[in-house]
Amino acid sequence: MGAILKEIGLDATLQNERLEAIAAQQQKPELPVFFVVPTAYWRKQARVKNQHISTHTFEGFARTLLALAQKRYEEISQADGLLLTMNALMRAEVAEDARAARTISETYRQLKRLGIPREQLPASLQSFSASFTLMEEMEAKRVVPLLTNDDLLPAATSALKEGMMPQVGHVYLEGFVDLTTPELALLDALKESGVYCLPESEGSSYLLESGFEKRALREHAEHRATEQRLTQATTEDEEWRGVIDGILTKINEGNNAERIGVLVATKQRVASFIERLEREGIRVADVSSTRMQESGIFVWLTSRLSTPFLDQEARLLLTDQLFQIAGVSGKTYVKAKQRLIQTGKSGIEALDSLVEAAGEQEAAREESLGKRIARLRCLLDSLLDSEIWPHDDEFSPRAQEKIAGQLLREKLTSEEARVKKLSLGEQTVSLDVFLQWLQAMFGSLSLSDASEEGVQLLTWSDVGAFSGEALFVVGLNAAVFPQSYSFQGYVTEHDLKNMPLPGLPTKESVRRAQKLQYQLLPFVCDFLHISYICGVDQETPLQASPFLDGVALSEIWSFAGRMEREGISRSNERDKEAYVARHQDSSGDKWLDLYKRRLKRLDSGEEPLSKAQSDALKERQHASVTELEAYARCPFRYGLERVLEVREPAKEEEDLSPLLIGTLVHDLIEWLYKEIGAVGLPFAELSNETKDKVPDMLLEEWERRFQEEIEPLTPSLNRVELERTKERWSKRLLEWWDAERLRFWDNPNLREAMIQGLEVPVSTTISLHEGRSLFLVGKLDRVDTYAGELTLYDYKTGRAGIRMQEVEQGLKLQLPLYSYMVREAEGKAIAGTSYISLLEAKKRAGNGIWRDEHVGKGSAYGVSSHCQNREDELGEEAFMEKWQLHERIKTLWNGMTTKFPVAPLDCRDSCPHASICRVTEKMKGVGADEI
Repeated sequence: MGAILKEIGLDATLQNERLEAIAAQQQKPELPVFFVVPTAYWRKQARVKNQHISTHTFEGFARTLLALAQKRYEEISQADGLLLTMNALMRAEVAEDARAARTISETYRQLKRLGIPREQLPASLQSFSASFTLMEEMEAKRVVPLLTNDDLLPAATSALKEGMMPQVGHVYLEGFVDLTTPELALLDALKESGVYCLPESEGSSYLLESGFEKRALREHAEHRATEQRLTQATTEDEEWRGVIDGILTKINEGNNAERIGVLVATKQRVASFIERLEREGIRVADVSSTRMQESGIFVWLTSRLSTPFLDQEARLLLTDQLFQIAGVSGKTYVKAKQRLIQTGKSGIEALDSLVEAAGEQEAAREESLGKRIARLRCLLDSLLDSEIWPHDDEFSPRAQEKIAGQLLREKLTSEEARVKKLSLGEQTVSLDVFLQWLQAMFGSLSLSDASEEGVQLLTWSDVGAFSGEALFVVGLNAAVFPQSYSFQGYVTEHDLKNMPLPGLPTKESVRRAQKLQYQLLPFVCDFLHISYICGVDQETPLQASPFLDGVALSEIWSFAGRMEREGISRSNERDKEAYVARHQDSSGDKWLDLYKRRLKRLDSGEEPLSKAQSDALKERQHASVTELEAYARCPFRYGLERVLEVREPAKEEEDLSPLLIGTLVHDLIEWLYKEIGAVGLPFAELSNETKDKVPDMLLEEWERRFQEEIEPLTPSLNRVELERTKERWSKRLLEWWDAERLRFWDNPNLREAMIQGLEVPVSTTISLHEGRSLFLVGKLDRVDTYAGELTLYDYKTGRAGIRMQEVEQGLKLQLPLYSYMVREAEGKAIAGTSYISLLEAKKRAGNGIWRDEHVGKGSAYGVSSHCQNREDELGEEAFMEKWQLHERIKTLWNGMTTKFPVAPLDCRDSCPHASICRVTEKMKGVGADEI
C-alpha cells in the first residue's frame, strides 16, 4: 500500500467517529496500527473520548518501533546526556570551564533536536566540529547505545532504513501544525507503511513532494464559539485579576472547573498564575505547585555542595536554613541565632550535629558520579534520621519538608542503582557538573500529587485537544505570540538559512504554524476570552499581537476601572477598601494626609541636592573611574557612603572583609612579579627554575603577610575559621599561578611578550558642558606589551565578567576607559583588556574585550571563540563614540553632583543600608537616568 496523505481541518480534530474507526483497527490481529498525537494532553483527551484507543507521542512511537526492531539501547535523561557530553569536553580540555562545556553540549543537543548532521554544520558553527566529533566518538564507543529523547527518532529512522523493522500497518497523526526535521525523516522512512491523517501542517507539502499521495477531502466541524471577547489590560497585575474574576464568574454560573481552560501565552508567567489561582482557592488540574527545588531540604543540600570549604559564613548559612526546616522560631530562634553568631554553634544539639556531619562530607574536586550520589545520600540520611523532626500534623511545614527529603532519598537510591547499571557511575564529574545534573534531575520533581480536577492549564500544542465551556488566552502580546523558536547553545536562526532540510524552525515557518494555532481558538470552546497588556516596560512598548489586528476591543482593565466595577476575588475586596481610604476627602485627617505624603515620596524615588550642595561638589572637578561605577550601580548608596560618609551599620565580624583580602592579594601579586624580576622580561626568558619556585614563594609570603596584616585586624574572628580562610586562599593563589603559567609564561605564542608595568596610574580629561572639564583618574593592575600592541589586565578576587550592555549603563567602565586612557598616553593599539579572576583563574571568554583578530582558534592570548565582546576600535575615539561613553561620563558626573535618587541599576540584598533605603521592586533596575 502506498502512503496516502489525508488532511483534516484544525477545527475537526479528535472526532468520535474517526477515533472509533482507529480503535477498531487497533483491535484487529493484523499489522500494528498507531495513533500519534503532539502531547500527553492530547493522549489524555483522546482516551477520554474513546477509552479503547491506544495513543503515542512521537517519542513513544519511536520507542515502540525500536522495540519491534529488537534494537538494544538504554534510555537516559536529558540531564544524563548533558553530563556525558560536558564530561567529554572537559576531560579533553576543549572547554575551559563547566559553563562553556554546557553551552557547547547544548549546541550539540540542539543540532540533534533539529536533525542537522555534523556534515551539514553551518559556517558559524564549524569551529565546534572537533568538539562534536569528540562527543559522537564518545557515544559510538558504547556497545549498548545510550539514547535521550532527542536520539529516539533518529535511531528509529535508522532501524527502518537498515531493514531491521517488521512491517507496520497504518499510522495516523492528528493535531500537528508543524513537524520537525527528525519527525519528517521518520515519516519519510515509513511512507510505504500506510495512511497518514494530518491537519494543514507545515510538513504537508514536504510529504507530498517525497511520495505521499493526497486523496481524501478535508473535514470540517460546524462548532464555533458563540461569544468572543478581547480585553486590554494596563498592567500584568490587572490582567491576572481580570482573568481570575472571569474564571470565578464562570464557576459561579455553574460551570465545572474542568470545562474551563487557560492558555498563558508565555511560559515565564505560568508559575505566577498558578500561585494566584491557589490564593483564590481555585484548583489547577494536573499541576503540582510545589517542586523539589523550592523545598528547604533541597536548598540545604545544594548549599552544602556549593560550598567546598565549611567556613564560618557557610556554617551560619547552613544552620540558619536548618532553623527554617526544623521550624525553630520565636524566642528559641532568637537565642539560638545569638549563640550561633557568638560561638559558631546554635546550642541545639541536633542541628549542630548535622552541621558537623555536613562538614565531614568533603567531596574531592574530581569524583565519580556514583560516589557523589552516595555521598549526597549519606548527607541526606543524616538529616532525615536526626532528631529535628517532631511528630507534627502531616500538613505542617516540617512534615512536608520530611516528605520532600524521603522522596529525594528514594529517587537518589534508584538513581544510584541506575547509573551503576549503565556504567555512568564511573564517570568522573566536577562539582559544577554534578550540581547542574542534580538540579536537572530532581529540581522540578513534584512534591505533591497533582489534582485530576480543576481548571485546565494548556499550552499552544495542547489547545487543539481542548473541548470545554470557556477558554481564557492570557498575555497575547506582540513579541510573545507569534515568537521565534527558542534555540539553545550557540545556534541561531541565521545558521538555518539555505540549509536543505525540511522542518527547520525558521521565522516564516514558525509564524505560519502559530497562525494556525491562533485560528483554532474559536473552535474548541463556547466562550473565548483573549487579553493582552498595553503599556510601556523598561525596554519596549507593549502592544497587541499582530494576529489581533481588526479584532474589536471589548473592555479595558485598569485599576481605577476595577475599583468601579464588581469583582468577586478575595484580593479585589481588600484593594477596594484601601482605594476608598486613599481617595476619600482627607481634610482634617492628619494621619491619612501623612500617609499620602509618604506614598508620594516613596513613588518618586527622587533625592535632589540644593544648589549650594551641588556647587560645592562641582568644585572638585576630578573623579575616579570606580566612583562613576559606584554611582551607576546605586546613586543613593553612593551619596551615603562617598558624599555623606555614612559608615556601614556596626556589626560583629563574622568573616574576613573582602576588601582586606583583595588588598592583600593585589599587593602579593605585585610583590611576586617584582621579586622574580618579571617586569620587562620576555615571558620565554623567565627560567623554569624560577617558575618552579613561585608556589613556595607565594605560600611563604602569603603566610607571613596574613599573620602580620590580617590576624591583628580580626581579633573577634574564630581562629579555626580564620585558618580555613587562609588555607582556602592559599589554594586559590596556587591555582592562579598555574593559570598564569599556562596563559603567559609557558605560552609558546607569547614568547616575546612581557609585562610593561604593574599598578600603572592612568588619567584623561573629559570635556563637560559650559567649558568645564573633568579630570578622570584610575589605576591599572597590569599592562603587557607584545608585537607593538598592549594588553591590559585587572585582577579580581571574586568572579568577574563584562557585557557591553553593562558598559553602556556605566556599571563596567574600568576596562574600556583604561584602554582609552592607555591608548591616549602610549599611542599604541590595544589588543585586548580583561579581568583575571582568582576564583576562575583559567577563564578568558566572558571577562574581557578583545579585537576580533585575537579571538578564536589561533589566538595567541588563548581567548576562545565564545568571547562575545569583540571590538576592533578598542581604546580609540571611535570606540568611545560607538558606546557613547563620553555622554555616559557626563551624565554620571552630572548626577554625582546634583541628585542621589533611590534608583539602583544593581540592587543587592546584602546592601548594608537596606534598613534605611526606601527602594521598591518597581525601582530596582531603573537607574538614575529614568527618575
